[in-house]
Amino acid sequence: MTPLQIEKAFHIELNKRGIQSRLPGITEDQVYNWRKGRKVPTFGEMLHVLYLLNKITISNEPSPNP
Repeated sequence: MTPLQIEKAFHIELNKRGIQSRLPGITEDQVYNWRKGRKVPTFGEMLHVLYLLNKITISNEPSPNP
């Protein structure tokens, strides 16, 4: 996935109701601040949220594109 695709997927998932209940370690305040633009999430935070939601997987396989 490209960084733009990751950001888009993050914002799609972030806008779903009740998402904070499925994210251990992420507070309701963090989700609210991300939604309202009070705090811009880092790329790592976006990856972490998508990983917790099982939207992405992390593997140690080489990329098919060099």
